Amino acid sequence: MRVIGLLGEAAFVYMGTFALRWVALSEHSLSADEIFSWVVSHFSPAKIIAYLAQGNNPPLWELLLHLWRKVGGDSEAALRGLSVVWSAGAGAILYLLGRFTGGRIAGAVSAFCWAFSNLGQSLAHEARAYSLLAALVALSHFLFLKWIRTGRSFFLWILSLWLLLYTHYMGLWVALLQIGFLAFRGSQHRGQLWRSLQLLGVGLGFQALIVGDRLFHPSEVGYGSLTSWEGLYNMLWQFSNAPVPTVLAIGVMTIVTVYRFWKEGKLSWEIRYAYGSFLGIFLLLWGVSWLLRLWHARYALPAAIGYYWVMGLSVGAFPRYARWVAGGLVGLAWIVSWRSDAVSYPPVFREVGAWIERKPLRQPLIVSPSWQVLSLAYPLKEVSLQRELEAASDPFPIVSRRLYVSHRILGANYWADLPPCEIQAADTLWWLDHDYCFDFPNGLLPDRLCEDFVPVRIYRFNAKVSLWMFVSRKSSAPL
Repeated sequence: MRVIGLLGEAAFVYMGTFALRWVALSEHSLSADEIFSWVVSHFSPAKIIAYLAQGNNPPLWELLLHLWRKVGGDSEAALRGLSVVWSAGAGAILYLLGRFTGGRIAGAVSAFCWAFSNLGQSLAHEARAYSLLAALVALSHFLFLKWIRTGRSFFLWILSLWLLLYTHYMGLWVALLQIGFLAFRGSQHRGQLWRSLQLLGVGLGFQALIVGDRLFHPSEVGYGSLTSWEGLYNMLWQFSNAPVPTVLAIGVMTIVTVYRFWKEGKLSWEIRYAYGSFLGIFLLLWGVSWLLRLWHARYALPAAIGYYWVMGLSVGAFPRYARWVAGGLVGLAWIVSWRSDAVSYPPVFREVGAWIERKPLRQPLIVSPSWQVLSLAYPLKEVSLQRELEAASDPFPIVSRRLYVSHRILGANYWADLPPCEIQAADTLWWLDHDYCFDFPNGLLPDRLCEDFVPVRIYRFNAKVSLWMFVSRKSSAPL
């Protein structure tokens, strides 16, 4: 009966988080990364693995999306629905994790902080692997601690790490934390260290080669803000929605740590492990980011899951009446600062697609940088890609060719990438600029365009995306 009751509580948390995540799910159009995953999910499972093994992403998310699309379809809400499922699952697992290590209040606060986090909301509104990463991080912690405490679930824990590292490269931090904990905790589990490493090696040998290759090529690893001392606080701010909840969270954690040391003289090993899953990963990732530019909230998601867990444990560790005061303050701060339509960045492809649909077919459209052509596959998806993509080994040429035929779209990084005869014959050109000058500061494409064409109109979608209209200098017809 106790297990049934526990599962019922977790199901209640799941449904509540699911409802929150579904709010404003289709408010914004798909981003470039979401469209990339959507395009790759058209491949067969074997080709998904082969294509992504070239170094882009681990394949688990696209494999799941491949199956999900067959049932849910290709709408924005359907594609993001898979993220909602896993984000709600992360909330339920966080509840179980907090309850297992600190009691019902700890579990409730941990799940609540995740459910009402703008970070969790924004990642659930992306058809990408981050919500799956969050669920697997929480699951791996739960299974690891259950094995340490009860001696059961060892192989399930190993399986969770396999899945974690086939979901996202940042899952590596969780594996390092847990293996390090085995190495330093004591002799009772040190004997399992070699066995764990062997099993991890069997499941992750191939993926480890890809991870190693990316680590030795830092310029290919992620994007993130420049790291600074202030960046530590700024990242916590992203975990906590706003400055006030951040300061409140730091205060709660500090007070409880001092209180427990004063009362008991030490912290339990579960609490020490929880702090390691937050501060250990958080500070290690911050240090590595000085070299590899990984300081981005989504890349720090394994530390964020530890943060919400430690928040729950901290509130649950207060004396009986004080925990209700602390929990109430935390809950109020999170609710007030929560945004139902939180997004990491405002995508504009829905609006861009609407403009392109109105463009006369005879007028070419140049897209810079060229890889952004792939991002137009979804808003202009009246052209079916299914059959050709299933038979292809690389989606980019297929999508580029189809969009050229249907909308005269040309991807170009440099003037030399464009067909000279078609450009010279055009009386009107369109140029879709995705912050081109940032990616190709010496490309000179805008300068060369202005030698033969005159810009007459510009539509700005946001600070980095704009659509230019050019007319030929030889044309005498003003527009």
